[in-house]
Amino acid sequence: MTTKTFVSSEVLTASDTNTYLNGGGLVYVTHYNVATGAGINSFTISNCFSSTYDNYRIVWSGKMSASQSIRMRFGVPGTTNTGYYSAYFYQSGWASATTFGTGDNNASAFNYVGGGDTASANLSLDILGPNLAQVTTVNGLARVSTSNQGMFNGILNDTTQYTALYLDGAGNNLVGGQIAIYGYRKGT
Repeated sequence: MTTKTFVSSEVLTASDTNTYLNGGGLVYVTHYNVATGAGINSFTISNCFSSTYDNYRIVWSGKMSASQSIRMRFGVPGTTNTGYYSAYFYQSGWASATTFGTGDNNASAFNYVGGGDTASANLSLDILGPNLAQVTTVNGLARVSTSNQGMFNGILNDTTQYTALYLDGAGNNLVGGQIAIYGYRKGT
């Protein structure tokens, strides 16, 4: 896409708006308001993936009822029982230079896509191809506690075209905030 430099006192036309401002990369798709107070352990965000976008970004900032990771599956609960493969590389403790790793091997969910503790928690992922008839890839930053943070990368090894996303707190609750899902605009 070309760019345009606007000058002082120039009129911004509808054509300019459609050409330059609507060509941005991320487009808001939907959100889910996470319960405050005691929070919520698990929930489904329906109709968040479609053929409109091939790739998505999901972000959340809130808290957890205890130090724990967040699990994620595509579709409604029970849709896919296996096929989740991932690697989570992390540093444990701020003063430690040691890197650790864990992951999922043909699991029933991605088990380390985000997390946190009672002070703060987050989720920040790119989801590539969830509604395409191909393997879905997920990558991003993950955190299980204040001193345990790292990078997550995984694939769902099937070719189902998913429209929904299921998240759970692995036995603990997600508390507050808003989970927002954005689509990456396709090039023209």
